[in-house]
Amino acid sequence: MKNQLLAVFALSGMVTLSTPVLAGADKYGDDKGPFMSFFDTNGDNVVTMDEFNEAAAKRFETMDVDKNGVVSSEEFQSFVTEKRKERHEHRFQSMDTDKDGQVSRDEYISYKQQRAERRFQGMDTNNDGVVSKEEYEARKSRWSGHKHGRHGKGGIFAKLDANGDGQLTREESLAAWTNWFKRIDADGDQVVSANEVRDYSDKKMRSWK
Repeated sequence: MKNQLLAVFALSGMVTLSTPVLAGADKYGDDKGPFMSFFDTNGDNVVTMDEFNEAAAKRFETMDVDKNGVVSSEEFQSFVTEKRKERHEHRFQSMDTDKDGQVSRDEYISYKQQRAERRFQGMDTNNDGVVSKEEYEARKSRWSGHKHGRHGKGGIFAKLDANGDGQLTREESLAAWTNWFKRIDADGDQVVSANEVRDYSDKKMRSWK
């Protein structure tokens, strides 16, 4: 359960995207993809544990507003709220296809239709063009489990606060990121390639369908 929450924590503030950092590059106009662009600081198309940990440290410093070495629940919630605002802004930009600063009826409907199509495809597991009651119920069950894992008892902060003292330390934060890195690093060579990122992303997306 904790490992499943690590990605939620890490992804909540890496970039201002309405979908996970692991999502495909074609959605964001980035040839390398959001994940590689954020972590691959030396541009060699792989992410080392050092690069990953450096990003983790920077993210912790951002959350630790009063610079006392720990992140309180209030600081964490403030950070998450700010990132949620950024995701909403990104969603608006995705709808505003002509970039005139306004979302027209046609733009809004087109955006909603695309989302509905993706959801339908996710439910239509046998690809027969219709969603059966069984497919619909299976989708509801899987999505309910994902939501419980993300927002269940205690919330994300409580799951990350390993010793339950109401504060997130640098060590607890780094442990969360390290475990996430290990889950992506399929061959265990301490380096994450673009292919491993795609494979991990596809696996997570399939598990949420």
